[in-house]
Amino acid sequence: MNEVFEEAMSDLYENWRLFQIVFIVMSIPDIIDLNNNRENLDIIHVTTGGGKSEAYFGLVIFLLFWDRLRGKSQGVSAISKFPLRMLSIQQLQRIAKIVTLAEELRKKYKINGSPLSVGYYVGVSDAFPRFTYDKIKEIKSATNKGEKIEGVLLDACPKCQGKIHLNVDKDIHQIVHNCEKCHRKYYLYFTNSEIYRFLPSIIISTVDKLASVALNRRFKNLLGGKLSICSDGHGFVPRNDSCEVKLGLHKSCEAETNIYDHEIEGLTLMIQDEM
Repeated sequence: MNEVFEEAMSDLYENWRLFQIVFIVMSIPDIIDLNNNRENLDIIHVTTGGGKSEAYFGLVIFLLFWDRLRGKSQGVSAISKFPLRMLSIQQLQRIAKIVTLAEELRKKYKINGSPLSVGYYVGVSDAFPRFTYDKIKEIKSATNKGEKIEGVLLDACPKCQGKIHLNVDKDIHQIVHNCEKCHRKYYLYFTNSEIYRFLPSIIISTVDKLASVALNRRFKNLLGGKLSICSDGHGFVPRNDSCEVKLGLHKSCEAETNIYDHEIEGLTLMIQDEM
């Protein structure tokens, strides 16, 4: 966690503020005790710009490494909720930068598990569509014209500062943030379909979006449990459900889904940002 923040925040901060490191350390026992059902919540209240976000970002990064080191190889570890859309794109990119640097460190230390990733889970719009196909179609159209589409959750590579563009992994129908300079790939999901299928490590959402989850059976993927997986590599679906990845205007995936052998753990942290 300290290595990630030294690289991510060295231009802003020289060290942790006292309340930040105290908050992180006092929360560790609750994170590592899997049988602890907490009845209380902690509230961080300091002035605007005082570093509240970095305090829980630090806790989330600790959690992501802890989960991987103890054997939770995939699945959602934390959800952070914002009221409506008060989350700025700058703050979202800051979260994405921190998690992508954590992923680079995970690979450096050869820690097992799927890549650490971020999901932006908000109401459906042109910028954040429901289906991956809609955005893939846009990316392909731009590529055919010799153009590139800039990254959505990250516009500059946190390692080399190169420009980030969107590419498509056609085999699994996945959008990837690619650095044109160092060619690193970052897994940052912003379509509902990808979030349900690939289970981001941390999800950034809004209260109004989470109010509608009872109407969507695929949301339960994010809470873990017993799932099935598409045999064509399109990711997870609810147990015994079908893969509904949209492959064309009037075509969806028809591959078989198989019961996933391992039960996926649910999330540990639920964070309400800006009460």
